[in-house]
Amino acid sequence: MPNMTSANADALPANGRRLGFAVLTFLVTLGGSVGPLLIGIAADIVGLQYAMFMLLPPLFLCIWVALRIRNTYDDAAAKALAIGGGAAMDALVTH
Repeated sequence: MPNMTSANADALPANGRRLGFAVLTFLVTLGGSVGPLLIGIAADIVGLQYAMFMLLPPLFLCIWVALRIRNTYDDAAAKALAIGGGAAMDALVTH
C-alpha cells in the first residue's frame, strides 16, 4: 500500500492530490470491508476452498493494471511536476 500511495502522490499534480488520495482511500476501504463479507457468504454456500477461488480474478485484474500503468508512470510523474509540483518537489527531483 505505501508504494501505491507514493505513486499516487508522484503521478498526480498538486491540485489533484486531495481527490486522488480520497479515491484511493475509498477504494481500499470498500474492498477491505465488502470483500470479507462476500467471501464469507460464498464460503457458506459453496465452501471455503471454492470461495477462495473468487479472489483470483480481482487479483489478476490488479496485476494486469499494475503492469499496464508501470510503463506510463515516468511520463505521468514528469507531467505532474510540470503542472505544479512546487519548488520543494523540484529540489527533490534535481538533487
